[in-house]
Amino acid sequence: MNAIKGTFSDKTFIKTALALIFPIAIQNLLMSGVNFLDNIMIGRLGEEAIASVSLANQYFFVVNLIVFGVCSGTGVFISQFWGKGDTLNIRRVLGINILLGSAVSLLFTLGGVFAPRGIMRMFTPESEVISLGAEYLSIVVISYVPTSVSMALQIGIKGTARTRIPLLMSLITLCINGVLNYIFIFGKFGFPAMGVAGAALATTVSRFAEMILTIVLIKIYAPEILFRPSDLKGITKTFIRRFSVTVVPVVVNESLWGLGTCLYSFVYGRMGTDTVAAVSIAATVDRLVNIFMFGMGNAAMVMIGSEVGAGNLVTGKKYAEEFSVMSWLLGGIMTVVIVCISPFVLKIFNVEEAVRTTAFLVLVDIAIMAALQSYNHTNIVGTLRSGGDTRFCLVIDLMGVWLISLPLLAICGLLFKLPIEYTYFTLIAEQLVKAVLIFSRLKSGRWISNLVRDL
Repeated sequence: MNAIKGTFSDKTFIKTALALIFPIAIQNLLMSGVNFLDNIMIGRLGEEAIASVSLANQYFFVVNLIVFGVCSGTGVFISQFWGKGDTLNIRRVLGINILLGSAVSLLFTLGGVFAPRGIMRMFTPESEVISLGAEYLSIVVISYVPTSVSMALQIGIKGTARTRIPLLMSLITLCINGVLNYIFIFGKFGFPAMGVAGAALATTVSRFAEMILTIVLIKIYAPEILFRPSDLKGITKTFIRRFSVTVVPVVVNESLWGLGTCLYSFVYGRMGTDTVAAVSIAATVDRLVNIFMFGMGNAAMVMIGSEVGAGNLVTGKKYAEEFSVMSWLLGGIMTVVIVCISPFVLKIFNVEEAVRTTAFLVLVDIAIMAALQSYNHTNIVGTLRSGGDTRFCLVIDLMGVWLISLPLLAICGLLFKLPIEYTYFTLIAEQLVKAVLIFSRLKSGRWISNLVRDL
């Protein structure tokens, strides 16, 4: 109780945190809205369409997590350089981010163009789902490179505490994607009905528009952080070494964590199309509710990282404690919201009643785990990484997925053939173990270091 009172008595902290959390949360809502619109419209095509697009997007999920790993690692430096007032090095790390992210995205794009059916066979044995998924994947992979560029630029904007630009960009992207989905999926205004291929085309066009819009807005409102090739001149070996030591663990973390969670879909796919559809629908609702959790993680990285970069380690530790308290409170709110809105939101989807019921039971599992998930996410993505403690985050994330969650899912879902609502609930074991380890790490104080002091 004293911790809660202490957090909310710090008016400066609360004002700054909310000024970051809300715009980022609304942006995440709009980004989730794009996925939500996709799922609703694709849901009108039936369970096979939902399952095929959901499984095809697991391929992007892996790409996205690798690129996010680069962005998240870069964000550590951006927030600390921003606290130091060093915009040249912000541009440098952004340039490295763009180059690495684009290279990774291009490799996955080529895989999706030349072997879409082979990729889909990794997720499901069902021929109809494979065919629809391959049709979707072969088009949507073209959007991977512009998406990675947009992600890199957005992390730069957020890291410098400017949250309105990404918000405006996401609002426009949502409108473009929604209109194009309607036109291409269902064949409106003279266009042929393209089904899942239409959803892929709409996503691709909107991602290119997002990239162009992001570049234009940064050039107008934040030109000092817009990367130019000449910025890479003069980078020292010390810079590269420190960047690599910090960022590589994050990239490995997100890549292997992404691969592990992608294998969750392998388990779900072997449990049947109805299971995949139910989990996909539940995940869509979950993403909508999680927007404030993502906003809090971003706010923690910016605020704590800026204080650390400015040399204010005591203030950084104080902010870490306050964000931990806020994360528990937010998790409790998320639990209530998920349980209350789920029965109404699930009625939107055109699926069998059995699928809708299963999706609700999975959402109950998610609601029970919400507080733990909020605490873990805020501290891993925000607090610990902003202090440069990326190797610890690597260890606990990979341990959680590969040694706890994935084995439990496979044993319960494939060996014992338990219903998905029971199988999914085993994920709580990972969240509990991680929460204990994170609490211990924060108490030790060994997580915080100034990475940019002599750069």
